[in-house]
Amino acid sequence: MYNRCEAFFEKYSNAISSLDLNTLKDSYSLPFILVHDEPKGVVAFSQELEEKIKAFLLEYKKLGVVDFHAQIEKVMPVSSNMTFVAVAWSYKNETSEVLELYKNSYMLTEVDGELKIVTLIVDDNNDLFLSFISN
Repeated sequence: MYNRCEAFFEKYSNAISSLDLNTLKDSYSLPFILVHDEPKGVVAFSQELEEKIKAFLLEYKKLGVVDFHAQIEKVMPVSSNMTFVAVAWSYKNETSEVLELYKNSYMLTEVDGELKIVTLIVDDNNDLFLSFISN
């Protein structure tokens, strides 16, 4: 399962780096749950959310971020169809200098033979995801 999760997050991080919102959206079993300190509710990809994500990623591009890299720290089966994955994220510039680090955890499930995110748990005191769902 580790290799499948690694391949999933490589595809997911490549979608972030290339602003491929269709692949990014397809990485989720929609709607999904976002947890930050406490459950914040169920999130669905709307046109407004897609625009917020695109604007956010474009801002990082302006700051010189060219690589959103996911390093898997832990993979743990929770049930026959659910897997917990802890990921350390690093944002790097074109010289591979790390500009930002943070950690998230994910609950993945399999849908039609593909892994999908059902829950995103923000592990650090990082509020970047809250900007996507706040009004």
